[in-house]
Amino acid sequence: MARSLKKPWWSLLIPKQITWWKNYPKALEKYQDELEVTDDELKQAQDDSAMFLYCYAQNANTISYKESFMVYLKDVIYSKKKGGEEASPNLTVLAKPTLVKKGIMPRTFKYIKMLRTRKGFTSTIAVALKVVGEDIAPFNGDTFVAQGKGKTTHDGNLIGYVIGTYLDGAGIFRQRGDDPEFHFIKSIFGGFYLDDEPNLEVGPETRQYHVRGIINNEYVGFPSKPFSLTWTSPPPTLDAGDDKTEIKAEEPKA
Repeated sequence: MARSLKKPWWSLLIPKQITWWKNYPKALEKYQDELEVTDDELKQAQDDSAMFLYCYAQNANTISYKESFMVYLKDVIYSKKKGGEEASPNLTVLAKPTLVKKGIMPRTFKYIKMLRTRKGFTSTIAVALKVVGEDIAPFNGDTFVAQGKGKTTHDGNLIGYVIGTYLDGAGIFRQRGDDPEFHFIKSIFGGFYLDDEPNLEVGPETRQYHVRGIINNEYVGFPSKPFSLTWTSPPPTLDAGDDKTEIKAEEPKA
């Protein structure tokens, strides 16, 4: 009879991750004696929780501010309605918690796996810690393959990547025209990059992309499978006397 596979206890849904981190240090403190959790281990969990929650709360504030500001910008610049002056929206900046070392999630996955080996660990504690399910497998750079994604918009090609559990970001590489090589154009850490460089010639241009994962500012694993997007833009033009200086993006370590 085949063994039934349990789902990982860690969810890829951000709201569930936030709920987990709110609960984790409290549950760990409750069972500190049973699990022989040291004061330093508990403080690490508390500091990691505060930093995780801060990052996503500040991110939510930033997204909200950007949306509000774009409405304000369009209203101020393009609105035909008459009215008085309006104050621009403000970005709410939260107080930063105690700084922690990078790699909160890999550190926590490793720690939870170690907790399971302690004598006091029980199914009741697993439920309290919300770690019922399979442990997260450690990152394996020898087998990891990045996953790229993209779509064409009116303004250009939006390029992104599947974030997954471990990646900090991804490097974007592009091939177009007669050049057969893929060239680095941008590193992103969440979200998308808008490739809006003018086409080499008038008319539609098909560009190929692949992405490569980044952890701690270094490339990891293998590039994604190349994918193509076609966008139409005016060709690049320069007036006589214009000085065009190419700015090279800084690329992570290979």
